[in-house]
Amino acid sequence: MEKKGEKLPEFESVDEEVEFWENHDVTDFLDELEDLDDVEYKQGKDRVVSVRLPQGLVDKLKTYARSQEIPYTTLIRRWIIDSFRQKVRTSGSGTEDDRRSLLDYIDHLRKDVDKLEEKIEAGSGE
Repeated sequence: MEKKGEKLPEFESVDEEVEFWENHDVTDFLDELEDLDDVEYKQGKDRVVSVRLPQGLVDKLKTYARSQEIPYTTLIRRWIIDSFRQKVRTSGSGTEDDRRSLLDYIDHLRKDVDKLEEKIEAGSGE
């Protein structure tokens, strides 16, 4: 939880901010927050997808992700991308060009996740 004198950090990603707020209470930082009169929502290129998972599984995912020193949401995203890539590679449906195009897109997604992991590692001082 919050340590005495801890300041609200600058976040480099949504995943990093999610991880922070999962372990901190916003009321510990109220004096650092400011009121906003005009809030504009800009939709990013990524889409948030809600998936219901048993609490026990989420706890195990978080524990495993901590052992890998990455946010659990990044771990889940990586596993989904890798699993999808494997399914596409072994699938007999669609044309070879369709599969190649899809695999190229999946590889692009995985590179995005890898870049996120590099940013996280750089921010942790490792």
